Amino acid sequence: HYDRILFIDLRWFQIIKLYFWRILNQYISLKYYFKNLLANVIKI
Repeated sequence: HYDRILFIDLRWFQIIKLYFWRILNQYISLKYYFKNLLANVIKI
């Protein structure tokens, strides 16, 4: 019974980790995108 609960927790942890990394990567790419956009605007 305890092992099953542990397995479910691990599965949820994997899902949360996946979503967390996806969101983090989107945030980082957006940050770089806006940084480049600002750099181009300043150059112009």
